[in-house]
Amino acid sequence: MHIKRYLFLSILIFNFFINAKSQGVRGIRVGGGIGKSIYIGSQMDFNFSGNTFGKSEFGNGTNFQVYKAVDKRNEFGLRYLNTEYWMFKNSNTFAINSKFTEISAIYQRSFNDNIEIDNKSKFTFNSLLGLGYLNYSSVVYTINDKQDFIPYSSVGDGFQPVSNPNYLIRDKQPSISFIFGFNVGYRISSNFSIYYETSYSLSASNHFSGNLSIDSKLPTNGFSYSALSLYFNFDAKNGQLGCPRF
Repeated sequence: MHIKRYLFLSILIFNFFINAKSQGVRGIRVGGGIGKSIYIGSQMDFNFSGNTFGKSEFGNGTNFQVYKAVDKRNEFGLRYLNTEYWMFKNSNTFAINSKFTEISAIYQRSFNDNIEIDNKSKFTFNSLLGLGYLNYSSVVYTINDKQDFIPYSSVGDGFQPVSNPNYLIRDKQPSISFIFGFNVGYRISSNFSIYYETSYSLSASNHFSGNLSIDSKLPTNGFSYSALSLYFNFDAKNGQLGCPRF
């Protein structure tokens, strides 16, 4: 399923390049990167070990993104994110594991009016706001003295042998997410730029953590994602994607 999804995204990006180049479009960057995700919400205990029972609270994540600048301050784009997180609490007797994808529309504004990163100043400092669509599965475990992970509550992970049938939703669940963050971009050459990006996504679903025993009407669960991403840029002078120049 993931291979088909990546293939579909690759076709879309390739088609985007061809159409943009034929139309002489400028101010476009397309790329992706790798990063780390961590749960931030009402059920965290702020005690991050990085390696608990061979699992890390900092989950691996990949992203694909495309942006179009509208002027020197503003740009709009799309982001696809595939990642997961673990969270341990109560002296490591309680664990949460969530796997999800997020597709989001992003607006970015440059603090130094250099959204396309011109040759005079090779940096841009941006704030971002976005609205996303999450598709997630989450499982809450209790952990015994033998370090066995026993499903306690499950959302979207098929059939799990939970003790209470009210704590089981078999199908993956959708959710709207509200996104904010910042990034710093550096232009390596006329065709390439690299960005350090960090954002926080707040899920509108109170089941995002997978804990169905909590009856909260407020969105109290989300995740932070930080990544290093490489982008291909259309030439700022003529709007074409030329041969890579360093």
